[in-house]
Amino acid sequence: AAFDLAGKALWKVELGAHPTQDAFGTGTSPVLFERKLFVQVFSEDAGYLVCLDARDGKELWRVTRTSGTAWNTPCLWRTATRTELVTAAKKRIASYDPASGKELWHADGLDVPDSSSCTADGERLYFGFRGQGVNGPLRAWKAGASG
Repeated sequence: AAFDLAGKALWKVELGAHPTQDAFGTGTSPVLFERKLFVQVFSEDAGYLVCLDARDGKELWRVTRTSGTAWNTPCLWRTATRTELVTAAKKRIASYDPASGKELWHADGLDVPDSSSCTADGERLYFGFRGQGVNGPLRAWKAGASG
């Protein structure tokens, strides 16, 4: 939902209620960029990333992902060549063009963070894995990846 500075509701979009791993509930945060609001829903029965027009809540695009709970927040990664929106959940990390939702690259089968968010600088994206009783490696992805 969006509100003006006086607290008046401007718009509301329902994304549904979905079960999460161990019934912990959701924990992602929306990302705002160029009048677009990005929200991920990664739960046990749904997996998608949606882009809403921040001015009126209209859905601009949606990409479907495999289901699997994640509580992290998408990472907006600005590099010298482009801006990417990176998501991580259920052994898959993927990057999308914020304007269109087109997938730029992905990697499957990795231990990716489901509760911590990725971070980045202009040259690399950084992410590690920490799960219940499990510690994994810290990884870095070089800017400009594809495929």
